[in-house]
Amino acid sequence: MKTDIKQVAYMNTDKPGEWWVWNEFCDKCGKQIRDYRMFFHGIDKPNENKKDYCLDCMREMLDFKLV
Repeated sequence: MKTDIKQVAYMNTDKPGEWWVWNEFCDKCGKQIRDYRMFFHGIDKPNENKKDYCLDCMREMLDFKLV
């Protein structure tokens, strides 16, 4: 799950710009995956409908062949 989606400038995260940043949480367990203060994610707006999973949940789903 992506939250706090916003566009920022490369050198100043308070000003609008070309880069998209967001916080990312696991859609299964709720654990935070990424914090926007540490990562510039890209120049394309994120797909809010795409599911996000932490490594633990992805491993569990693979073990039980849920994906």
